[in-house]
Amino acid sequence: MPLLAIVCLNHLGRCRRECNETDAAQSCFAQAAALARDLPFPPYQISTNINLSLTQLDRGNYAAAENLLQEALALADRLQISALTGKIYLNLGTACFHQGKYAQGQIYYQAAQEAYHRLGNRISQGLGCHAQASIALEMGDFAAARCSFEQALALYRETGAKHNQFVILGELGNVLRLTGHYPAAREHYREALALSQEIGENINRLSLHADRAWLALDMGDLAWAEAELAQIDDLLPQDRPAEQKGLAYLAGSRYWQFRGDLTEAARFGEMARTLFREQNKRALPSCAVRQGYVMAEMAAWEPAQKLFAEALQLWETANQPHLAAEARAGLARVALVQGNLAAAREQVEAILRFLDGPEPPNTLAGTQEPALIYLTCYEVLQAAGDGRATAVLEEGLAFLQERAAELDEKQRQSFWENVPSHRRLALT
Repeated sequence: MPLLAIVCLNHLGRCRRECNETDAAQSCFAQAAALARDLPFPPYQISTNINLSLTQLDRGNYAAAENLLQEALALADRLQISALTGKIYLNLGTACFHQGKYAQGQIYYQAAQEAYHRLGNRISQGLGCHAQASIALEMGDFAAARCSFEQALALYRETGAKHNQFVILGELGNVLRLTGHYPAAREHYREALALSQEIGENINRLSLHADRAWLALDMGDLAWAEAELAQIDDLLPQDRPAEQKGLAYLAGSRYWQFRGDLTEAARFGEMARTLFREQNKRALPSCAVRQGYVMAEMAAWEPAQKLFAEALQLWETANQPHLAAEARAGLARVALVQGNLAAAREQVEAILRFLDGPEPPNTLAGTQEPALIYLTCYEVLQAAGDGRATAVLEEGLAFLQERAAELDEKQRQSFWENVPSHRRLALT
């Protein structure tokens, strides 16, 4: 009877989790784990630990999930149960990923990939590639991320895993957007949206519309951005994961800043920060920078300085220098306005050392407003009478021109005229 109860509870828990009923799922898994501990049958202890760790991941309790998975891995290794190790390694990598332990997460994801390869499981091999791509993206290695995402997509298409294809198309679109390949990003987002409608995938559609809105703003296509935000307004009242709502609020904040409504931009930014403080602390520095930009435009220099400093500390702790450069530029802009040229130069010098690095990440791809970072570096160097100012300005213009080259004539006009930081850099 206990074995049957464990099987039923695990099955019911999985069903609850698929319906986003996290509390009910965790209750089922916890009951199954309690029963499994009293049985002399270790495979059930391993499977219940794995299931319970998934609800901890859903809740954002990443350290707790990691502990459960470490217990499961130790038991699986001791009993040489290789069929489960790939899944354990994959989830361990995810737990580390969300804690900012990217190097350790990469090791676990590689171990998962090797385990799945030995089993010949093509869908799971796709999951391994997908996971490695996510780590590479966080570490700023965009070429490696794109390569792994494309490998995962090929495996998912080979196996007909349409939900996985939907997810990977959106994430590959993000890499293409961040690296300035806007038409390709738009096509991947379009394909992801069509696939979501085909398979009835509704849970993750909000974040896809947020990504599309962000791309529209990158391109200066404000009409398209408005259309995506209208879709977001329709989806927000529904039960959605907090992380997706936060991404939607960030897109809304940037849109209203572009439109010049800084009060509304600040309101959306604060809603995003509130959600991410509760559910996804990894996204907090991006929120802080977004809100910092709004505060700076409102000439609220002290709040802006605090927000940029918060983002810098979080990104430095996570060892993400390619993102920390944006927080440094924000601090430099505040210091310049406040007349502290020495402090501004200190931040700019750190950015330039990063850009001069021989290996990735050594690019501003991945930042929210790369043009504004280049403009800040130029203005600080110019104020200091530093001869490198012109070279930095030219580098920034070349960065934007490379992205504009992939757009048609009408899109290029929007790109240069409707994105405030692009317009300012071009007019300098």
